[in-house]
Amino acid sequence: MALYDTFTKGVVAKEFTIHKKEEFLKLVKSLDQEGIKTFLLIIKSHELKDMPDTISPIPYSGTSSQVGITFDLEKIPCILQNILYKFMEMYTINKQVELERQMISL
Repeated sequence: MALYDTFTKGVVAKEFTIHKKEEFLKLVKSLDQEGIKTFLLIIKSHELKDMPDTISPIPYSGTSSQVGITFDLEKIPCILQNILYKFMEMYTINKQVELERQMISL
């Protein structure tokens, strides 16, 4: 749970504006496989902390299909939305830095 704890520090349960929801969806679409796995791990970790007695295969009414797992943003708790947003911002920045380092070392 150390990874989960890293992203929860300083996060508050603040409702998303329409603009922030759009940014959130854009960030989700930009995640690579590693990012998606971590995204799902954070959701599961939050479920374990938030609702330890009601564990489900796909929390927060998520659904599985051939394309992947889908969540309705409105069914994800506000605090978790903010945690996921923070993760995706950090993940995106780290990937950009990593790419820049690779370009410099060429």
